[in-house]
Amino acid sequence: MISASSSQNGQYDLVLLGILLPKLDGYGVCELIRKKSQVPIIMLTALDGEENQIRGLDLQVDDYITKPFSMPILIQKIAAVLCRAEKTDVQNRYIHYKKLTLDLDCG
Repeated sequence: MISASSSQNGQYDLVLLGILLPKLDGYGVCELIRKKSQVPIIMLTALDGEENQIRGLDLQVDDYITKPFSMPILIQKIAAVLCRAEKTDVQNRYIHYKKLTLDLDCG
């Protein structure tokens, strides 16, 4: 699971969630998250079957991306989900991670 924290208080802007996790699968993690939060969730997985996608969408994930995927598509989907979630702040339009910069301009 990869997440981008908006602050030091443990609140997250977005969760990138795999399904094939060692102890609790991504569906279970998603259920736990949804009990406490409406943080946007994008599932990234090799499981491309229709049943898997429907199960994820039934759990209220915001997008379901199957591997292999391209980084430009992933970045655009993250930007779209964050814009829909109204997480953009005029002073905080960019998310930076290593060499990756995500411009959250919804316009």
